Amino acid sequence: MNYNVETKDFVPYLAFAVNKACSFRCVYCEEGGESTASTQSQVGLKELVERSIIALEEGIQKFRITGGEPMLHPQFGRILEHFSQVPAEVTLNTAGFFTSLRKDEIREFGQGIDFICSVDSLREETFDRITQRRGFYKQTIEGTKILADIGVLKRLNMILLPWNKDEVFDMITYCKTLGCDLKIADIARVTQGYSQSNSIF
Repeated sequence: MNYNVETKDFVPYLAFAVNKACSFRCVYCEEGGESTASTQSQVGLKELVERSIIALEEGIQKFRITGGEPMLHPQFGRILEHFSQVPAEVTLNTAGFFTSLRKDEIREFGQGIDFICSVDSLREETFDRITQRRGFYKQTIEGTKILADIGVLKRLNMILLPWNKDEVFDMITYCKTLGCDLKIADIARVTQGYSQSNSIF
């Protein structure tokens, strides 16, 4: 649920973890991200459409599309097309690396959907350490700029870790240049207890 500051109410929302696939292996996120516990490698468009219609009928007015990495879903464009037309607030979580490959679909079908991009560091070495991948930094940063240029970038998400805690003000400045918000969150590792995550505090 989200808290609405204006109405002072909690607003229920439904998250669709559309797939498990992701090219990153972030230190705070198990493989599959928010679909870790799912037995499905991905959810088909038909099922997503059916579930979203039921949710709308039940009064749900906010949806969040997540993964894994939604941009790796083979029906990504059609997912955008559907959710851009539903009478509800829709956000999409992405790591941003594949934005350049999906920019035409985002430009055509992404209007009305708020994209939220996870970027934990503006330093390539630190970025590589957190994502546990090399060579993805430049294309990810470029992805944030593409989303901003298209006009769909709502905010960046930054998980605060020992290696990037000195970058907060740099990240605020970067978000100002993009024209988006910044959300700073503490660690919440998927499927693993805090006692097993001491090395990344």
